[in-house]
Amino acid sequence: VAYTVAAPDTVAQGVFHRLTGSLNSQGLGILAAEIYTLGDDVALDRFFVEDPDFDGEPPPHRMEEVCQKLCKSLLEPSNEPPAFRRTWQDQGVAEQLQDMPPRVRFDNATSPKRTIITVFTYDRIGLLYEIARTLFELGLTVRSAKIGTHLDQVTDVFYVEDQSGQKITDEAEIERIREALLAAVSA
Repeated sequence: VAYTVAAPDTVAQGVFHRLTGSLNSQGLGILAAEIYTLGDDVALDRFFVEDPDFDGEPPPHRMEEVCQKLCKSLLEPSNEPPAFRRTWQDQGVAEQLQDMPPRVRFDNATSPKRTIITVFTYDRIGLLYEIARTLFELGLTVRSAKIGTHLDQVTDVFYVEDQSGQKITDEAEIERIREALLAAVSA
């Protein structure tokens, strides 16, 4: 199922992390996402999700409920993190995750205006929300993103800029961002 949200980027600071939190708090798994900030500061976010409560496409009342919660997350923002469903996790999987640490890479050569941050890690409930909120709390603006989940592995690519609309070029700042993201995905 795909949900698309278009909203002025000024509706709520941190549009991206608020939307991901809303989807995850409803038990939806985000399989992929595409986000863009258009020239007139309109955020256009499209999420491809799975709803484990239904086989196939969810019924119209469920889709309407999700849409209402997405709107509420933007129109009535809260600083409280969303509550996520608790799920059983196999101990063997938890041990395997420790053997393959997450990675965060920075690229300032490919895009002329943005720093590209790529996060490689294992998927879990609320992961995209944690990454997006961390970027927001670090004062970074996500101008576009490509989110991909393949089986249990995630490759998330974020095109970001700092508060002055510039690339992140200071090595100490890059390292600070890397450490914050690694802490968020390892939590």
